Amino acid sequence: LFRSPETGALPGSTITVFLTGQGPLTAFVPTGEAARSLPRAEAVLPSSATIGDKPANVRSVVMTPGLVGIAQAEIDVPEGLAPGLHALVIRIGAADSNSAGIAVAEPPPPPAEASTVK
Repeated sequence: LFRSPETGALPGSTITVFLTGQGPLTAFVPTGEAARSLPRAEAVLPSSATIGDKPANVRSVVMTPGLVGIAQAEIDVPEGLAPGLHALVIRIGAADSNSAGIAVAEPPPPPAEASTVK
């Protein structure tokens, strides 16, 4: 994935990952044709993901509108991941993807409490 430790995904954010091999779809997309925006062609098989050693919520896996044969997965980066490079694995049905690296950035510090003047 195109991220470096300086610009990595923040824990709690949602990333978009492009992939192939999503399996059956809810809407027919003719071979060799780009997916359409509507109706959305969503993967039918259950999907899950891990980033590092933590489960990551998969919001959706759909064919990418305007592209041929490319799906996109919207995945939540789990809280509690240490900054650095982590392995991302997506499971669709019973098939696991190859591992891809994703950089996770250090979360920004919490805002300082406003001081009160007496």
